[in-house]
Amino acid sequence: MKYLQVIVYTCLLTFFMSPAFSFAEPNHDVSFLINNGKCPKPEELGKATSKQELAKALNIIIPKVYKGEKYTEWKIEQIVPLIESPDPEAYYGMGKYYCGEKVAKNSWYVEVLFPKYLPAYDASHGQIFVTKNKEGKWFAWFKFH
Repeated sequence: MKYLQVIVYTCLLTFFMSPAFSFAEPNHDVSFLINNGKCPKPEELGKATSKQELAKALNIIIPKVYKGEKYTEWKIEQIVPLIESPDPEAYYGMGKYYCGEKVAKNSWYVEVLFPKYLPAYDASHGQIFVTKNKEGKWFAWFKFH
């Protein structure tokens, strides 16, 4: 008789717990979003098309995003449109999921190396998503590492 009670309670618990997991809303309160936890507004974005222009702007952007003694030295490893990132399914997918397709399509993936953290790969590499507003100012909106 005890076994039957355990089985019934387990089934009831599973029944009531399953909908909570299956129909749960994704958490859009993401700590990775840099601008006070908010996405860039698609209607305020300009055309982010120049890799050279972005490379110059990173001299201002990176010190704002990465603060601290070990982040004073850095080297750009890669700058590509977000959709052409090393793992588009992951990085472009994150951008699209959190802030929408228009923002993701108009963003760039930047990978930065911080030599003071070597040889630790994860600690020494940072990834940011960058775009430009209508006034022509580049800014980072997402920081992965």
